[in-house]
Amino acid sequence: MEKAAGKKPTVFRPPYGSHGAVYDRLVPYPLVLWDVDTLDWKHHDPKKTVHIAMDEVQPGSIILMHDIHESSVKAVPDLVKKLKAAGYTPVTVDQLFNGQLENSKSYASAPAPGSAK
Repeated sequence: MEKAAGKKPTVFRPPYGSHGAVYDRLVPYPLVLWDVDTLDWKHHDPKKTVHIAMDEVQPGSIILMHDIHESSVKAVPDLVKKLKAAGYTPVTVDQLFNGQLENSKSYASAPAPGSAK
């Protein structure tokens, strides 16, 4: 992947979110999942993608979207605008977890501030 992208990966999203303890140990990166699935791959509707994300987002959420679909890419500006208006700050996964991600461990959302991990 480093050769193709020109940058070494730091996290891994298992295809379809499929993973398990036996396989997770084989992945030398933190496994990033999600807690908000916009189903963008299924409906291809930018407005619906934004609506689903805004209905389900919580502090620490990871929102799943697929940049291979033009409709998903089109949803991003409106989604970011609405997230910011609701008091959210979009960040990278590494920022969300303060750089404390562990290899071979899966993450679907960050704990809300003040809550137990």
